[in-house]
Amino acid sequence: MSETDKKEQKRMSVGEHLEELRRRVFKCVLYLGVALVVCLIFNEHIQRFVLAKPNSVLVDLYGVEKAKMLVTGTVEGFLTYLKIAFVAAFLIASPLIVRELWGFVAAGLYPAEKKYVRLFAPISYALFLGGVAFLYFAVLPSALKFLYSFGIDPEFHEMKPRYSDYVSFYMMMSLIMGVVFQLPLIMLFLISTRLVKPATFSKYRRHFIVGAVAVLAVVSPTGDAVTLLLISAPVIILYESGLLLGRLVTRGKRE
Repeated sequence: MSETDKKEQKRMSVGEHLEELRRRVFKCVLYLGVALVVCLIFNEHIQRFVLAKPNSVLVDLYGVEKAKMLVTGTVEGFLTYLKIAFVAAFLIASPLIVRELWGFVAAGLYPAEKKYVRLFAPISYALFLGGVAFLYFAVLPSALKFLYSFGIDPEFHEMKPRYSDYVSFYMMMSLIMGVVFQLPLIMLFLISTRLVKPATFSKYRRHFIVGAVAVLAVVSPTGDAVTLLLISAPVIILYESGLLLGRLVTRGKRE
């Protein structure tokens, strides 16, 4: 830590730290509140986007003119409406929220640690969005086709997914894919901080692939091979990307 940072920490009392924390938390709540208002205003469009894939799959599978989801509870529609708006607002406001939290924590970090956080934070956000987009455009169509047709006989069953169940399912899978897409960043961080060598990742490549496919088979929304392949392929590509970036960083440090 530089002398300037040390002097700054000495000048700030416990009360001043708490005041700084209070000020930044207030800003985070303000950012989230503004984003929530915006998302509530445009929530109808957000809902249409979220429900477009399952409705399209239902139309293709059962030939209905317009698919609709089932709402059974008195407050189910209202609570799900708020849930969609809140999650969308948090996703939008998260870069500003992270910036405020980073500003509070940064005073206690070394310059090298600050450099890593400044570099990795925006990349992490972009990777998370990439995972969510990959789920929506690549995984959901095949996964929903399997889920909405397996064990369903149109002669005896009428497929009407429950509104709140699907939204919860979609959010859970979005979180999983967003976290999965952090893999190259985690690998790069471990290599950059010299906690793990690139050779170690290369040595245990096969173990990782087998383990990753096994875990994804458990958390996968379906049990079919097509969906498992769609989820597993990018994980393997992400692993190889993290390994390649780690080797480049290690080579650059040596030179």
